[in-house]
Amino acid sequence: TNAPHGPYYVANSYSAPFLNVKGVVNPYYYGMVVNLDENMGRLLRFLDEKGIADNTIVLFMTDNGAANGSGFTLERGTGFVTKGYNAGMRGGKISEYEGGHRVPCFVRWPNGGVKAGVDIADLTSHIDIFPTVLDMLKIKTPKGVKFDGQSLKGRITGSTQKEIVRTVVVDNQRLELPVKYKNYSVMNQKWRLVNGKELYNIAVDPEQRHNVAGENPDLVKQLAGDYENWWNDIAPVFAETPAISVCPKQEPVTLINAMDMHPDVDETPVMWEQEHVRKYLKNTGWYQMFVPKAGNYRLKVFRYAPEANLSIDAVAPKTLAEPGTNVAVLPVGDKLDLRFVRFNNGTKSFEAKVDPSLAFVGLNVPLTKGTQRWRVEFVDGAGEVFAAPYFEVEKDR
Repeated sequence: TNAPHGPYYVANSYSAPFLNVKGVVNPYYYGMVVNLDENMGRLLRFLDEKGIADNTIVLFMTDNGAANGSGFTLERGTGFVTKGYNAGMRGGKISEYEGGHRVPCFVRWPNGGVKAGVDIADLTSHIDIFPTVLDMLKIKTPKGVKFDGQSLKGRITGSTQKEIVRTVVVDNQRLELPVKYKNYSVMNQKWRLVNGKELYNIAVDPEQRHNVAGENPDLVKQLAGDYENWWNDIAPVFAETPAISVCPKQEPVTLINAMDMHPDVDETPVMWEQEHVRKYLKNTGWYQMFVPKAGNYRLKVFRYAPEANLSIDAVAPKTLAEPGTNVAVLPVGDKLDLRFVRFNNGTKSFEAKVDPSLAFVGLNVPLTKGTQRWRVEFVDGAGEVFAAPYFEVEKDR
């Protein structure tokens, strides 16, 4: 789930307890938290009812620090919280300070030796999840596979009390290709080196207010060296782009949307919500695709989401607010003069005329096996080219 996240849509029954409460800036965000908590309870009850709770691994964690929806205010230039709640940490989502990346992680597996009520304060990371689960399930790692993280099984099950000693680097890029020294923190159990210049002892300064880099030059040098080693380890794979598999056995009809696209111009926005689709946020870019089997494929290129059942020339009607919720009105969709659809996979190009009365434009394309970079685009009456919001791919039988 992406909740709690904007747009902050939730039933009024969840947000009502937070209305007009001092210190709560966004009651709908808090309502989403309550709804998420309720749904976790439903999941756990389901496991109990099926009799599989004790032998099911349940993991709960979040992907980044608190976001704007929680209602806190950050001081410009420093990231210190001046209003709202952030557990005493500096910074929020996308920040290199503690409030940007420190998150909870809960693990439950009674039959696997995971005891309830145990807190582990060791420095751990998302990169530890995969090797930990493999270790817990006694699945052998394929030969030659090297994990960035490490197994936490011993600490989680209590079979070892030895504290994990390590250095972990986090950074915020939001770029197609990472840039060295951009918004990073080098961490060990006690220290944080931020952007190579600021050093904080979070054991005594969890809000990261007192930069002690000048008093600890040797430690700064050591952590800076750890960053260099980390960067040199990961940099060789920056050009490797994960590919989306086309029509695998598990998904014979593959649906792709603009959120899967790599924009041609870095840091430019792509469609990620329905308002963007309706008002048509225009951009261009490419998709990294893997075709597992050569053959003839059928593409359906859509102006609106397939489930909307709207024609290409439709003006999507204003969507009314949802009764009993704070779901907002979605705007009327833009009417576009779309004339052609173009497909290119690096070696071949295909074009088809748009019939605006239909919901999609169909294209038959022969594809070879392998990894390819696709472009799936509309061309309007003025010759402007922009990425299609959605397209489906299906292999001919």
